[in-house]
Amino acid sequence: MKLNPTRFNIPAVLCLVLAAGGNLAAQTAVADCAACHRAIADEWRGSLHREAYTTPVFLARKEELSRAGESSCDCHAPQRLAPDYLGLKPTARADSLQLGVDCISCHLDGERVAWSSGPTKYAPHWTRQAAIYASGNYCIGCHKWAPKDAFDCQECHMPLQAGPAADGPHLETPQGAAHRSHRWAASRDLETLAQAVSLTVCGGGESLWVEVANLVPAHQFPANSHRSAEIVLMDESGREPSWRQSLTLAADSTANFMVKAAGGPGGAWFELRYFPGPAVWPDSFVVVRRAPLP
Repeated sequence: MKLNPTRFNIPAVLCLVLAAGGNLAAQTAVADCAACHRAIADEWRGSLHREAYTTPVFLARKEELSRAGESSCDCHAPQRLAPDYLGLKPTARADSLQLGVDCISCHLDGERVAWSSGPTKYAPHWTRQAAIYASGNYCIGCHKWAPKDAFDCQECHMPLQAGPAADGPHLETPQGAAHRSHRWAASRDLETLAQAVSLTVCGGGESLWVEVANLVPAHQFPANSHRSAEIVLMDESGREPSWRQSLTLAADSTANFMVKAAGGPGGAWFELRYFPGPAVWPDSFVVVRRAPLP
């Protein structure tokens, strides 16, 4: 059958991809997906999934595991998940490692059928529905800290964005359409981090009561052992902390500290610091919360 791009109103490049024979999935590239899913492709390009195989933190960890005779590539450059590995730990692919976790990893099977939480349809390729895409159970194959059947990771890490999932220049845009963000905002997004924890300081004089709360019911803060956090007391000089305490908070939990502060407030403040890659950048952190002395 010869496909006519004018008749079907789809890009000619996509027609060539769909009509090709041989190993169908192997002939599909991220660029083919991006032709019709521009917003999602742009979101993915700025995500940690896109950089899963290339970040210095991962490469350092990979080298460490390699010396120990272990492997850590399965989740960072996975072979196709759909439909056999949905919700399970994937196997590593042999090529295009630099693309990390890409469109094909999560959505395409060996027959070039795309899988998602959307309805089964043909437009202009077969898309089949799998309810697990809307569930946290999809994520636990790689993200071990996600409790099975308890929470949907997508609610926080893939919030709804205005615009349809398919938005190629040849497609009509339905009014009010929305899609799940593929940025997977998390440890690199300060706004997301700030929504995850609170910092409260009470008391006065030399006796200060500090409360740090993990507002996330799904997992601990920080979410895994590759990252760390601490709370520090800074004086008006803003140089070295006069007090510091590392912390890991269980899901939906609170930690309290009694701190002796010498003298009055004098412009001092507490900071909640988050270290995204302490093994590689031990002194690199972001300030998630700051609270002045009362």
